[in-house]
Amino acid sequence: MTIKETFLKNLSKIRGNTPDYKLADIIQCSKGTISKYLNAEQYPDLLPPFDGIYRICTHFKVSIDWLMGIDKKMETSETINIKELCSLISTLLESDKCKFQNITYKEECWEQYETDNNGYCEYSFAQRFKSNKYTAVFFPDYKTSKTEDDLLEFEQIGNLDRKNYHINNFIQKMLKANSLYKENGIDKEMYHDLIEKYISDLPDE
Repeated sequence: MTIKETFLKNLSKIRGNTPDYKLADIIQCSKGTISKYLNAEQYPDLLPPFDGIYRICTHFKVSIDWLMGIDKKMETSETINIKELCSLISTLLESDKCKFQNITYKEECWEQYETDNNGYCEYSFAQRFKSNKYTAVFFPDYKTSKTEDDLLEFEQIGNLDRKNYHINNFIQKMLKANSLYKENGIDKEMYHDLIEKYISDLPDE
């Protein structure tokens, strides 16, 4: 695959429904020029200048190395922020595809304490192991009945939630691959290749 083909392939993954004229605005070029940048057959060696590629990466929040095919894993220029993450969690709750459950997790905590040194307060941190309470999210493999229609369906085809089944299967394979990577059983590139394969194997449902 040529550099131009790699560029166009990765660009198609991030542009979504962004029209060509909008890409031209992002790169700051004419509509005629953007059509040449997007045409691999007639212009196989023509790419946007570096500043145009930089604007694409800044706009879509991806790295230049990924866009140009140097790095196989798409690294965003900004990590997901707290608001975006909480919005995603809220969407999961509304979708009714996952459940939340209280758990207890023992962990190392360095906590501040105060001492009195001849009338002066001094603050230090000390290590403690605490059993903290959290709320965990999980995806049940089986649906619960809410209506008589649900019960009728379960009697005919069972109550397996296939989407959640595939999610849980992916999570288990991902964790095994991650364990191998952390134990130096596979390198970073192989780990990312495995994750991409696991994702591509998921059904489009």
